Amino acid sequence: MKKFTFVFITVLAALILAACSGAGLDAVGESGGLDIGYTEELTVGSETYKMIYVNNSASITFPTLSNDSGSSTLTTKFFMGETEVSNVVMSLVMQWAYDNSRFSSTVGDPNGLDATTAKHGAQQLLDLDDPNCRVDYDGSGSFSAETGYENHPVTNVTWYGAVMFCNWLTEMRDGNTDSLVYTNIDTTWIDDETTETVTKTGFRLPSNDEWEYSARYRGDDATNTVDTYSDPYFTKGNSASGATASTSDAAATQAVAVYDYEDPDPYADEQEVKSLGISSANSLGLYDMSGNVWEWCFDANGAYRAKRGGSWNWSETYLPVAFGSNELPNGDFDYMGFRLCRTAD
Repeated sequence: MKKFTFVFITVLAALILAACSGAGLDAVGESGGLDIGYTEELTVGSETYKMIYVNNSASITFPTLSNDSGSSTLTTKFFMGETEVSNVVMSLVMQWAYDNSRFSSTVGDPNGLDATTAKHGAQQLLDLDDPNCRVDYDGSGSFSAETGYENHPVTNVTWYGAVMFCNWLTEMRDGNTDSLVYTNIDTTWIDDETTETVTKTGFRLPSNDEWEYSARYRGDDATNTVDTYSDPYFTKGNSASGATASTSDAAATQAVAVYDYEDPDPYADEQEVKSLGISSANSLGLYDMSGNVWEWCFDANGAYRAKRGGSWNWSETYLPVAFGSNELPNGDFDYMGFRLCRTAD
């Protein structure tokens, strides 16, 4: 498979390092009147951090369900991260949290931290002692990404961990808490207590609908699309994001997704996810919308939280853009990660 440059992660790491050292952060441009595909640039010295503007319409309807017989309508303009969040980025945000007194050295405290776990509101954010977690904490104040895994998607992160990442990154960007999307987080945090204010412009998790729209969007490319939609076109529900055919077509699926397939399967014996962006991007320029790691979404389903996209160690059955599943919010697995989203200004 062809490898692609990890622009998103390199830049985001530079952004966070600058934020940790007190450097300024300036937005280039506003989202009003911009075209889909516009790249948001936050300038830190000579570096930029990129997110893709994926919906510029106040109301857009797209197909849902595996047979494309359903539909949903989005009414929020938003950006989506070019890739899933990496280990190095997670480690830098966790370091910022430590340096800004977000953790207690008494692991039994609601915000306790030691070499085995990082918590907030008594909920585990990262399972640090799981061998598949490639974010390390040395027990004395230093977070890092394991050598060789810096640009792999972060895993063993709970829904709670993804939510706190979004809040802490927003605070790092702004220097205050005014734009936090997630509030009502206390010392005994339960996921359904969390208040989400989507109109705020801090970082957040996508909704189920935002994720599916972004995975299906095809623009003016009519290849493998739902025939009742045009301008824009949308990928059929039985296919991986950006694929030219359904998941029953191995060649078309392998071109756009990292997943568990047979004869040959380059990932079958690997106990870690692959690097970011090694498959083709979809029409919006988003990588790994299908495969690599499952991605947390904000939506609740009873006691569970939504996940989308499939992963490196699951079969093609779970890759289609219409497929969704759920995990308990405190679940941490070597196939679970997340992607950033942000409501447009």
